Amino acid sequence: MEIDRFWEIVEAARAVPAPFDEALFNRLRQLPGDEIVEFGRRFGELQLELYRWDVWGAAYLIGGGCSDDAFIDFCAGVISLGREWLEQPDSLATHPEVQAEGGDQFEPLFYEEVTYVPARAWRQATGGTDFPQEPVAHDRDMGESFDFDDESEMRRRYPSLAPVCL
Repeated sequence: MEIDRFWEIVEAARAVPAPFDEALFNRLRQLPGDEIVEFGRRFGELQLELYRWDVWGAAYLIGGGCSDDAFIDFCAGVISLGREWLEQPDSLATHPEVQAEGGDQFEPLFYEEVTYVPARAWRQATGGTDFPQEPVAHDRDMGESFDFDDESEMRRRYPSLAPVCL
């Protein structure tokens, strides 16, 4: 699936006045099975693209800590926010949920349910049981690691996000 088509589907689901995972499910289940699989594959690629220390640091600030499982949920949540939020983790400081609440774990930013939507939609659309998804390998360069508990380092790396969350 072309990246623009992926984002068209995400934006169309975001425009529906319903929880994003429900709106996305309703969009995807209307597509042919192979297109749902391609959406799921693209989603996994974007999650892998976000699987970096700088993004994890942002998740750590926003969530007041962040386990491996929570980070995967965070990546799904960032994707569900739309294309513009993928560019720079520090930009999440301007997200309305972060502005409103600071250091809590917000549903829109730690959104586990979104990860399972393509498989659910594919099962409904095709009647199949085993969603044909390739495993995602996390053995890539995550960039420079750093100490998430070092407040001065977090403030240096996230000049907009740290003041909102710390």
